[in-house]
Amino acid sequence: KRLKKEKVEGWQSIVRNARMNAAEKLGDWKTYINLAEEKWNEEKIGDSELYSWALKIKNHCMDGNIRYKMAQWLAQRVIDIDKKEKLTGKIDLTSYRGFFEQLYFNLFSSIYISSRRRAASKKSNSFAAFCMAAFVFFSIFSISGLLI
Repeated sequence: KRLKKEKVEGWQSIVRNARMNAAEKLGDWKTYINLAEEKWNEEKIGDSELYSWALKIKNHCMDGNIRYKMAQWLAQRVIDIDKKEKLTGKIDLTSYRGFFEQLYFNLFSSIYISSRRRAASKKSNSFAAFCMAAFVFFSIFSISGLLI
């Protein structure tokens, strides 16, 4: 409230970052990803920040929905990097593309493995088949550049 009252420039971002940090420390990953999504929609997120978010989700969050959302963001960023490289005709050796692809693979494979365990216990393979199809689609086509 005081930041707003004192008319501090960018106070919303400061408050959101503090809330994200608190949610991370408390292990409240649903709040964390919701705040990250707000930031994703309102600001330009740098590759290093997205990578940091993805590592935190990968290492500490086991919720498949949250991991799936993060994997989608990583896949989108890889597509954006591919488009930029194709437009400029230059490959950026400092891009996070390889890191994003690896994290994407890790997040999706953990979703697939946990869904297979659930499917085996529930005798339902529809979610597992969907995860596997999405995993194969994004990993093969985005890496080869055919998705664009």
